[in-house]
Amino acid sequence: MTMNERNRQDEPRGGPFGPGGVSRRAFIQGAAGAGAAAAVAGAAGWLVTGGADEFETEPPKNRIVARRASGSVPRDPGDATWRSLTSLAVPMLAQNMTTPRVKAPTIQTIALRSLHNGSEIGFHLEWADKAVDDIEAIARFRDSVAVELPVDPDRPTSVMMGQIGRPVHILHWRASWQSEMESGSRSVQRAFPNAVNEVTPEAVLGEEASRVYYPALYVGNLMASRKRTTPVEELIAEGFGTLTAQEDQRAEGRGVQSNGLWSVVIVVPISGSANQVSLKPGGMTRVALAAWDGGAGNRGARKQWSNWISLELES
Repeated sequence: MTMNERNRQDEPRGGPFGPGGVSRRAFIQGAAGAGAAAAVAGAAGWLVTGGADEFETEPPKNRIVARRASGSVPRDPGDATWRSLTSLAVPMLAQNMTTPRVKAPTIQTIALRSLHNGSEIGFHLEWADKAVDDIEAIARFRDSVAVELPVDPDRPTSVMMGQIGRPVHILHWRASWQSEMESGSRSVQRAFPNAVNEVTPEAVLGEEASRVYYPALYVGNLMASRKRTTPVEELIAEGFGTLTAQEDQRAEGRGVQSNGLWSVVIVVPISGSANQVSLKPGGMTRVALAAWDGGAGNRGARKQWSNWISLELES
């Protein structure tokens, strides 16, 4: 976590329960003012606590096996290899534990499949969404999906963005990033084709002198990048408001929307640095999902999320 947390839409900077998870006292106090949220949380069977060694003891009720592939993990969501795998229907919950909240989930379930080849692991995610929202602009938000994994598989952590000292590794695919890569542009004219095309600073001042007008771009903020190489961002978090981009961006992905369904593949190496998940064939870990419906106004914490799912890598 060496990069500064930057201006981003993906997570709020704080929450009513503080940056490091929820203590029992805070959870009870918060529940009095958020009965519906507490009811959903209790039904989901998860527990978030503040003590360094106090975590949920009940194993996740859902389980999926990442099957062993003999070759590379397919990047194409329509590849027949993915269809040959049994999917797990993952129920999604409305995020109403911290502001800004979602009143009810618009994405009810995500069909999850997983595959690995000993060096990288892939996740295939599929959910119903009739509209394609792949442009970010004023009052326009993008569809996206994320996979969350504990950095250390042997140390349980909160499904709510991890906990201090027990971080989570997040892989976030964005339809807008993929659209920018495929179209080769990220401009006001693309988002608003009927807008007046004004002169840009670099056209008048040159690229070097115009840097002052694009501080986010020139400090390396991935949210402002004009030259994307992947639609997936790797992040780390240790609780609400701590989401930070990884220094090393290795994940790949691709999404396809067809017949009212989004199908997305996210692939990442199974071994990483200290801030990245490291897995091994035959090993166990946990995985959780999050999804944003741009057409429903989802952004930041306004999202759907899942409880932890047991994940086994086939030997």
